[in-house]
Amino acid sequence: MCQTIDSLFEELPSLGARQAEELGDIVLRLFHMAVNERIAQPAAASPHDDLRERIRNFAESRLRDPRLSLDQIATGLNCTKRYLHMVFASEPQTLNQYIWSRRLERSRQELENPALRDRTITEIALAWGFSNVSHFSRAFRERYGCSPRDVRERQSTG
Repeated sequence: MCQTIDSLFEELPSLGARQAEELGDIVLRLFHMAVNERIAQPAAASPHDDLRERIRNFAESRLRDPRLSLDQIATGLNCTKRYLHMVFASEPQTLNQYIWSRRLERSRQELENPALRDRTITEIALAWGFSNVSHFSRAFRERYGCSPRDVRERQSTG
C-alpha cells in the first residue's frame, strides 16, 4: 500500500487540482478500508496457544492426582519443564498456580453441591489432589475469604 501511495504522490504534479483532490479522497478511503479490515481481523494466535490449551487439558484431567507435577506434565506432553514455564510466561498465573486454582475451584463447587453433603471437607480436599488438609483450608480461605466450613454451612442454610 505504501508503494502505491508513493507512486500516486509522484503523479500529483501532472494532475489538476480537482483530480488531485479526488485522488486524495480515494487514498484516504483505501487507507480507512485497510485499517478497518485490520481491526476486524482476530489477533494472530500465539504459537504457544495450542500447547497452552493441551497443557491445561492434561492438567485438568489429572487434578485429582496429588502427584500431579510439572515433571509429570512435561513427560506427558513430551516437552521440558523450562518450555512449560515459557509457554505460561504470558499468563497471569504460573502453571502451578493454575493447577492449585483449579483444584480450589473444583473443591468449592463440590462443597456447594447439596448432593455431596455427605462427603466431608477432608474427603473433598483429598479427592481434588490436596494431600494436606491444613494447607487446603489456608489456601481456600486466602482465595475465597472464608473457610471451607463456611461455604458448606452456607450451602446447607441457603
